[in-house]
Amino acid sequence: MPNLNDICLVFDLDDTLYKEIDYVRSGIAAVLAQLDRLGFSAKSARVLSEQELRSGRAIDVLIAKLNVPPTMHESLIWVYRLHHPNIGLDDTAKEILHWAESFCAGLAIITDGRSFTQRQKLHALGLGHIPAFISAEVGVTKPDQRAFLAVQKLWPSKVYVYVADNPAKDFIAPRDLGWPSFGILDDGRNSHAQNLKIAPAQPTKWLHSLAELPDALNSL
Repeated sequence: MPNLNDICLVFDLDDTLYKEIDYVRSGIAAVLAQLDRLGFSAKSARVLSEQELRSGRAIDVLIAKLNVPPTMHESLIWVYRLHHPNIGLDDTAKEILHWAESFCAGLAIITDGRSFTQRQKLHALGLGHIPAFISAEVGVTKPDQRAFLAVQKLWPSKVYVYVADNPAKDFIAPRDLGWPSFGILDDGRNSHAQNLKIAPAQPTKWLHSLAELPDALNSL
């Protein structure tokens, strides 16, 4: 078992440290508020069902339901992407991050997404002080190794551990670099379903919650 002082703990962001569906709801609320200001009577996020919110096409559905001119699609996309998100960490995530900052050698985030959007999320979650490697800034998305190698350069000669949720891409680079990794199982609230059977790479271990992470690290 490595000493915690030798571990650099690295987290994915969306659906790992918080639930991305909360960001979707926040973004759609911002779009609805903008449409309401423009006279489209979009007064409630209840305009969309849970299934429609999770479809990846929520703005398209809104446009159709509220008879919004299709020419407004691009501007509404940017309202969504640039809004200040109403999201937060749950108590477990707060406790685990505080624990990691107190005892681990390093703490970082590797996440795919647009720079401004992901930075807005980090700020809203109170994580802006944690080094974050965002795909749009690094220049590549997972499973490319470059963000992971940047972490190794920032904290040389440590034991690197990645905590994430997406079996389609998150665990390939850690596996190839020899990093232990832990996957957080979907509790039914993830934006996208996990398909564990066709995952190109599995984590060292799947966990039901971030609360299991300290014990999991002790088992390495």
